[in-house]
Amino acid sequence: MAIESAKLGVFFFILFTAYLSFQNIVTHVYEEQGLSGVGPLNLIVNYLSFLISNTLAVKCKISFKAQMFIGSLAYTVNLSSGIFVPYIESHALIYFIVAFGGLIGGVSAGFLWVSQGGYLREVCKEKNKKGKYNAIFSFLLSLSSLSAGITTTFFLGYFDRQIYFKALSTLGLLSSLYCVFFLKNISQAQS
Repeated sequence: MAIESAKLGVFFFILFTAYLSFQNIVTHVYEEQGLSGVGPLNLIVNYLSFLISNTLAVKCKISFKAQMFIGSLAYTVNLSSGIFVPYIESHALIYFIVAFGGLIGGVSAGFLWVSQGGYLREVCKEKNKKGKYNAIFSFLLSLSSLSAGITTTFFLGYFDRQIYFKALSTLGLLSSLYCVFFLKNISQAQS
């Protein structure tokens, strides 16, 4: 159904408005704080763990909705790591927290994306309309690139970094709540 692919697209739009904003500026934000290696470390750990988790995600037996919910919470852990960095004096602890956030976010990303494909496949039963449903989802997801840029510009232009990271974390949590209340509970056994 078109409405279900749109609901999934809105979920990803909210989550990836936050994540793409974070991803695009995290290195710069940390460099301004004198932490030049922290941003790249987060991204490297995130994407390496994402590569590994993709191989594990296809074997996961919990529902697609549960995987997406857990994934959105894990993305939020990664986004919220920036809230704590300014309060920590130990560079080793900063690197650990940021790497841990990247690891959690990356591992969950494999499950998030595999469950997205399975969820979309299950809600789009009409074979001749699967392209349309994928287009609806992709359009809404793609809009998050634009909204991420606007979010970054607005929050870093008018507020300090703490409010920026709190706003991103709030968006991550909002995506989790959206998942709970608006996405269908489709299990792996159905697919």
